[in-house]
Amino acid sequence: MSFFNLWVILHGLRLARDRRRRNLLLELDSNEARRLLLDDSSNIHPNLCFMCKELLRREWNVSITQIYQEANQVTDGLASYGLKLHLGCHALANPPDEILHFAC
Repeated sequence: MSFFNLWVILHGLRLARDRRRRNLLLELDSNEARRLLLDDSSNIHPNLCFMCKELLRREWNVSITQIYQEANQVTDGLASYGLKLHLGCHALANPPDEILHFAC
């Protein structure tokens, strides 16, 4: 499971970089993925971890926090919203209405 999580993290970091975001909150519901990002001695998925860590070392503010999967309602809302979209990669300029109430 950490392999998939690391790919999602890498894609999200690249997206934030390309959009020139300066402050980033990375909320992870995978304790293993969080450990792999913070542990320099890990040999699990070394290339993928290296690419993520290289992006984390950029000149930007990144906070990494652990959240419980059950409490991650934003992800559930985005997954439901994604079912309405055509197959492919979608970058949203604004959060969809389905998850706006979680921001308060």
